[in-house]
Amino acid sequence: MTVLGSPREMELLRKKRAEASRRIAKIGWAAVGGMALITVVVLMVVWHEHIPGGRGGLEQGDGYLDAFLETLERIDFEDESQLLGAKDLIEKERKLWKATRIEDDVIAQLAKINSALQRISETRGSPRQRIIETIIKTRALRESLDGIEAKLTDTADLTVLSGLFTSVRDADLQMQATDAGGEWKTRYEETRLRVTERYIESLRGACRSAATATSGDGLAPFGTLEDLLRTVVIEARAANDVEAIKKYDPMYVQLYGEINAICSELFDDAYQNKVAWTDLLTDPGAWTAVTSSSFTYRFGPLTMTNAAGDSSQSGGISYFPAGDNWRDYVLQMEFKLDSGVMVVYTRVGEKMDTKDAPGFSVGGGTAGRQVQVVVDYGKMNTMMVSTIGNQLTVKLDDQIVLVDDIKMAKSRKGEPGIVAKAGPSSPTNLTITRLRARLLR
Repeated sequence: MTVLGSPREMELLRKKRAEASRRIAKIGWAAVGGMALITVVVLMVVWHEHIPGGRGGLEQGDGYLDAFLETLERIDFEDESQLLGAKDLIEKERKLWKATRIEDDVIAQLAKINSALQRISETRGSPRQRIIETIIKTRALRESLDGIEAKLTDTADLTVLSGLFTSVRDADLQMQATDAGGEWKTRYEETRLRVTERYIESLRGACRSAATATSGDGLAPFGTLEDLLRTVVIEARAANDVEAIKKYDPMYVQLYGEINAICSELFDDAYQNKVAWTDLLTDPGAWTAVTSSSFTYRFGPLTMTNAAGDSSQSGGISYFPAGDNWRDYVLQMEFKLDSGVMVVYTRVGEKMDTKDAPGFSVGGGTAGRQVQVVVDYGKMNTMMVSTIGNQLTVKLDDQIVLVDDIKMAKSRKGEPGIVAKAGPSSPTNLTITRLRARLLR
């Protein structure tokens, strides 16, 4: 029981009933906030207990994302402290789920959480209090939308539209709109659509002008528009937005064919020979490793090994320099594979996986049917790998040994990566004495 003090203090407190009510409300919310903090800790413990292996590996993040989403879906929607705790957890772990495959699911779950909190709030707050809370809650959202709409003029250029496209798709702004709901959510979605359509149309005009470009830099609008349409189509399919799919999917397919044809014609041998080589082995810090307990590597020259055994796991490194996102380029590699299998990837995006990035395997004649390029173990080889448009071409000692039609769903930008495959009976031992690239676009 709380001791309120002397009779005089009691009298003063009664005379300031309104102030007391506010204090009581603050105490109540502080208690709820305290419970929410405790709930966040509990939720994080539950989440980590359900992670099937944690971060790392060549396909890192899948189990981590699934466990995070599962934790959010298991909360009690009648328990305000759990709702507030889950909402806080979403905010604290924004870097984990933002721009991943579970982003839409997290935002949808947040909408359910906010709806449940709104229902709980309406059972105890006065209409006036709810109006005040709504004004306060939507202030930042209103100011952001006002600013975006003010800049969305008929004279807005590509630089302005690019900035607006980024701003209107910010995860925080989207969360604010979802949190506000109603007319605010509608306004946000309409503004987002207007920005997207204006940006696409402006980029299409820029591409028409760039179609006759004579350099990779001149084709820059194509890459930006391709990324934008790919994002819009993926979002439309995820939301089952039939109208958006009908509008943007054919536009994306047409652009895909156009840029493939332009690059194939422009980046011929004569063009490639005019582009200077970039040595990829001079800066070890530009490489990112995906490690495993059986994988080791070192530079000078670059050596990669992966021990044999049932517990061995594939490991590798990917090039990740400043100003990344290469699109079309040629690699030259001098290497000696003593045993095992090497996998070469181009346009590495989120992970080194042939489901996501163009790639091929290199191994000895007895390395198995999965090997696409066969070499003699212990022999020094010179290999040229070109990734241009939707074509992956591999030459070994000036002879074409592999031509692959890159599927549309695979990554269209990214740098090279090299993996030393794990094997139950044979280790992988690889030495790379030269690795350089000609960046075309």
